[in-house]
Amino acid sequence: MLFSNFASAAVAVSALFVPAAFAQNEKAARAGDVTLKWHITKTCGGPGPARSYTRNECIELSDSSRAVKMLGRNGLCHLVSFSDRSCLRNAKTLGTVNKCYDLSGKGSVKIQC
Repeated sequence: MLFSNFASAAVAVSALFVPAAFAQNEKAARAGDVTLKWHITKTCGGPGPARSYTRNECIELSDSSRAVKMLGRNGLCHLVSFSDRSCLRNAKTLGTVNKCYDLSGKGSVKIQC
């Protein structure tokens, strides 16, 4: 009888943690849909910061962002560049990993999956 009560309590407690574990795994999988490396030269020469971004995130480009290289991606995610700073005009898909993309005339980029 004591074992039965203990087993029931253990099942009830574990049921509380299962949804939280699933939510964490989903968030972790989406935490970095694409990893980008930013460069201050148009040829991707020299060092630059690498950062992870999530889908549908509009990234306004700084004046020092002259080129970008996609280091990795989850599934079918890709990078799209835009001429404006709000990810609305003149979309161009940049889909190849480890290719240097010149950002001249671009104001923002967005991750699309």
